Amino acid sequence: MSTLFYNGRFFQSGSKGENHGFAECVLADGAGTITHVGSPSDPQIAEAEAAGVTKHDMKGHVVLPGFIDGHMHLLMMGQSLQKCDLDRCSNLEDIRRAIKEFAARNPSAKRILCKGWMHSMTDGQALASMIDDLDPRPIFIDSKDLHSTWCNTAALAEMGVQDMPNPEGGEIHRDVNGKASGLLSEAAVVTLVWAHLATAASMEERLSAIKGAVEAYNAVGYTGLIEMAMDENAWEALQILRQRETPPIRFAVHWLITPSKTEAENLAQVDRAIELNRQFSADTDPDCRPL
Repeated sequence: MSTLFYNGRFFQSGSKGENHGFAECVLADGAGTITHVGSPSDPQIAEAEAAGVTKHDMKGHVVLPGFIDGHMHLLMMGQSLQKCDLDRCSNLEDIRRAIKEFAARNPSAKRILCKGWMHSMTDGQALASMIDDLDPRPIFIDSKDLHSTWCNTAALAEMGVQDMPNPEGGEIHRDVNGKASGLLSEAAVVTLVWAHLATAASMEERLSAIKGAVEAYNAVGYTGLIEMAMDENAWEALQILRQRETPPIRFAVHWLITPSKTEAENLAQVDRAIELNRQFSADTDPDCRPL
């Protein structure tokens, strides 16, 4: 049976953004495909009503097309919803208090994950020693722009970075004695921190994070997402989720090519992206495909 949404202000626009306007009603078929947009006096509406329709009174509300986030990180978004938010902190004292309270509320968490830190909050400093006494568990603090991660000593040890060289395009910041001091930046965040946390998370934790991200986007009107740095860990979890259920959102993904020291390693990553693009194409899997 068709469905008629009426008494609303349904935004519509041309394919190039021209001819903005509002329709009064929308008619959809039994599969949920919109078949007509217009006025209650249109003959298509009269025909549908004669055949029998389910009606929904929109009570004058504005109805918009689904939004698409053109630059996001699916797994990280889901994980960030579960992190300690430092956004309202102003200084080191505020940050320490927030982390300590979060840690006390989450005694079973294996790691303390935080977000929203800005270098200006700590006068440009990000030393492990500034947070080591807060909790014995590894602490990972994302900068607001996601280009830096501030870690305590336990987090540095868990990643094993003390004797590790800087990755291509990134830096493990060190003190005058060459010891990792607590800050990782740029490609070191992507190739070391993100990769470590992605693999350290269990499959169920990854699935929970992705579901949480999808639910958060759906709640505010998003119907499409473009992932800008998809990797094997997040891709595996996403495919398992899609086997279990049909997420109410579409995914397009850009495959992450991490900087490597050899051309062969870089090309192998490109080949993987090409392989997935062929396997999950617009024709074979339009709801989830690498671009």
